[in-house]
Amino acid sequence: MYSWTKVRLDVSSSVPLFQQIADWITNAISKGILEEGDKLPNEMELCKVFDVSRITVRNALMKLQRDGYLSRQRAKGTFVSSRAITFQYVSETMGLGEELVKKNIGIKDKVLRCEIIGANEIIAENLGISPGSKVFALERLRVINNEPLIISRNFISYDLVPDVEKNDFSKEFLYSVLERQYGIVMQEFVRSFVPIILNDSEMKIFGLKKDCYPAFKIESVTYDSNRRLIEYYEGIQLGKYGKLTVRSKGI
Repeated sequence: MYSWTKVRLDVSSSVPLFQQIADWITNAISKGILEEGDKLPNEMELCKVFDVSRITVRNALMKLQRDGYLSRQRAKGTFVSSRAITFQYVSETMGLGEELVKKNIGIKDKVLRCEIIGANEIIAENLGISPGSKVFALERLRVINNEPLIISRNFISYDLVPDVEKNDFSKEFLYSVLERQYGIVMQEFVRSFVPIILNDSEMKIFGLKKDCYPAFKIESVTYDSNRRLIEYYEGIQLGKYGKLTVRSKGI
């Protein structure tokens, strides 16, 4: 449990004080300083921590609650929410599993499919190979903070990763295996996001009885440090728990 001490805000900054408080708490969650279920001090105590007015603290807490970082329980207080998961999709990347472990966010993978298939037209086009070529297909349900959040599908030309299917991907992360066994370091991707309605199969995997949550489909192609096209990725992510942040680097 974090022991709250005085935090100095930059009163000369153009960033509003409530936003500085929200940023400080968000950063503390991302770094694991504040963890899921941690109770925050009450508003008056936070006023003393940040040396601001109560309305400033209240505005910060309301923003964090809207963004899914905090939850308020009547007569109990304000807590770090299990929904406080931020995905940083950047041009130079590590795998999602590695990213969440680095942030001390719990992740478990249920392998739905791990096999060698013939590439259909969509996979072949995205990987730059001929239809019917051998492709490693990995499909997982990614459970984050004990909540099923993402159906993840990775496709890689089998010529690049022979015998990769022999790994246990319920215990190992794909990108870590690629680097350790094949010297492939994933470096850059092009990614798109499309709002969708879940189909019956996807709802069953997520354990939903009806399509009651927002979701989006993620598609990307990923290149290694040598600019080789390595992976085609499809993901179905529930919007219920995650906050998506996209950051690009200047060109």
